[in-house]
Formats: sequence, C-alpha cells, structure tokens
Amino acid sequence: CPRRLEAPWDDLTSCTRTRKEDFRAMGYSVRTDGWRLTAWLRWDGARLVGDFSQPPVGVELYAHPAGEADSDFDATENVNVADLHPAVVRRLMGLAEAHWGKGPG
Repeated sequence: CPRRLEAPWDDLTSCTRTRKEDFRAMGYSVRTDGWRLTAWLRWDGARLVGDFSQPPVGVELYAHPAGEADSDFDATENVNVADLHPAVVRRLMGLAEAHWGKGPG
C-alpha cells in the first residue's frame, strides 16, 4: 500500500503484497437510502482497526437518487459530493463510527 498517503498511487498491486499490519489507511463504507459514504481512515496496524479519533485521510460521498438502479454504481458514483453536503457526511460518519469504530473483540 502507499507509504505516503499524500502522494499519487500508481502501484495498484501493492496492497496484495502488504501485510495487514502494514496498511496505511482503510476505507469504511456505509450505505443509506440516497447516499453511500466511504471514509478513508489511518490504520492502526497494532490493533488492526481504523482510527476514528483522527480526521479521515479522505472522504467519498455519492448520491443515490430515488429510483436509480442499486447495482449500477457507474451511473451514480462518478462525482464525489462530500464537500457539498457536510451535514450528510457528519451524520454518516457517525453511523460508520458506531458500526465500525468498536475495535477488535
């Protein structure tokens, strides 16, 4: 996986050769009616969990308008609208942390 999260990532096979303890970031997704959010969090390799106590490395938010085909993500996930909907991002980040932020065990 990328050693520096800020740098462009051009080796698309690097994570297949990376031990899970050595990941730099992990994406956590939640889906609700109308939205899908993926938060890319710094990875705690010692505990094998994403670190919800730090700001995300990146956030993706995609609108899923009513009536759109649920399986055609190419039609609905082309424009990241996270900057346009901060309240939705906060709400869905809360859901992600409630579900995924429990840690191991």
